[in-house]
Amino acid sequence: MRYLEWLYGMFAVYEEKSIQEAYDFATDNQIRVEGSLAGMLYYRVLLLCELNKKETALELFKEAVVKHECWYPKSALLNASIVKTFGEDDSFEGLVKMCESREATYRYNGKPTIKIFEPKKQYLNNPKLLIALHGDQQEIEAVHDYWNPEQFFNHVVAIPEASELAFTDGHTWSDVNRGIIELTKHYQDLTRKYGFTKKDITICAFSSGTNVAFEALIKGAIEVDNLIVVGPPLSKLEELKDNLKIFKEQEISTYILCGEQDTRFLPVAKSFAKQLNEIEANCKLHISKNTNHEYPEDFEVVLKDIKGFLKL
Repeated sequence: MRYLEWLYGMFAVYEEKSIQEAYDFATDNQIRVEGSLAGMLYYRVLLLCELNKKETALELFKEAVVKHECWYPKSALLNASIVKTFGEDDSFEGLVKMCESREATYRYNGKPTIKIFEPKKQYLNNPKLLIALHGDQQEIEAVHDYWNPEQFFNHVVAIPEASELAFTDGHTWSDVNRGIIELTKHYQDLTRKYGFTKKDITICAFSSGTNVAFEALIKGAIEVDNLIVVGPPLSKLEELKDNLKIFKEQEISTYILCGEQDTRFLPVAKSFAKQLNEIEANCKLHISKNTNHEYPEDFEVVLKDIKGFLKL
């Protein structure tokens, strides 16, 4: 089970059944999820607070902060249910101070990292490049599942990880300019090492990662042949709409994927597709049924459509 499946599954049980059943779902399925431990422990603490189980919530929060050395931003710990449950509890306040200290140390002091997966030897003579960006509060492993190098056997697959942290292991692109600088450095290193040109390169991104990819393209920091966006916020789409002409001028093909239940970003996806169509840039919009702000369950099927449309 992937983290977003766990998260939206928990939300569904919360809405359709009860808080207790949502907590049971979260607890029973936590072991099935690889990574994202800090996020799962936080939501379980939150549910315990809503259930007024102060002692259990405190023990679980202590497990997260002390045993697993997790930290959370002050904003997350000011949640109304948490504040109501703990008030000015000394033990809780001590754990909060530990989080504050770790946030000051780690939030902006990380180093950008990247994992590079080379194709098999027989494809190394003339490979293409796929750069895949994660969304907010994610890490490399969350991307690898979808843009698996085995699916792109003739590509070098590069997965950057943002240096900024929202909480423990929750990498974020909230500072878009910082993200563009990091992406540009990775891009330059990869093109220099492998000799890639624009026609060889595809960049894909999920959620807030789309802001970084989109703005890097618009500002000319990188050049690619194809862009794939999944659940795109594209925060500056309207502000930068006059610059979309580069998609036509540079013959950039764009595949836009969004869930039909992603009420926040589906309008953005539709607007982006509409604007690209108006300037006759090559693009396709795919709306996945029964899908929220996440990759669709049938992504392997959608991936075949992506590869066919973009001729990957």
